[in-house]
Amino acid sequence: RVRAGTRCVPRCRRGLAVNSSDARLLNNLGNLERAEGDYRSAIAYYIRSNTAAKRVHDRYGQISAEHNIGLIYTQQNDPANALVHLRRALAMETGASSARTLLSISEARRALGDAAGALRDLQRARAAAKDDLTVATILLREGDLHLDRHELTAAARAFDRSIKLAPTAIALTYRARLRPAQKRRADAAAAAHDAAD
Repeated sequence: RVRAGTRCVPRCRRGLAVNSSDARLLNNLGNLERAEGDYRSAIAYYIRSNTAAKRVHDRYGQISAEHNIGLIYTQQNDPANALVHLRRALAMETGASSARTLLSISEARRALGDAAGALRDLQRARAAAKDDLTVATILLREGDLHLDRHELTAAARAFDRSIKLAPTAIALTYRARLRPAQKRRADAAAAAHDAAD
């Protein structure tokens, strides 16, 4: 198996030899390390990226680094630490760019068992989103959260709205990947929704 960044890593490292404080190169190296599962190295690159971005007043670079650190903590089942970094990213964001971070915050809150807070964050993310695919993704997460809470009609409504926005892309793929129990509940929710119409 070829490593994800086999050709990219040497190029990025050569770039760092020229400019060791290039926030984007450091962030890219963090992404490559994260893709390879080396979370410790990824966080180290993201921290360096954040420091470099602060030095040159690159707000987007800071947001990206904080968000990426939050994603790693979420992947490592440490949602409390994830929220610290994701909230820092959100504090620097405005408008549509906040949808992605709010989506990540909702996942961390969900992992902490705060379903109501996660749902509020998803609703805020949906309000901030500007494109149909992002809204469809958010609606899928809302539907999944409703399934976890046994709110079948709300789940079916969210799934249906998502499918209308992105019928062939994300919605159908996501439903196919639902755990069997969730799939049965989603089908029951859809049937209940259809019967109510």
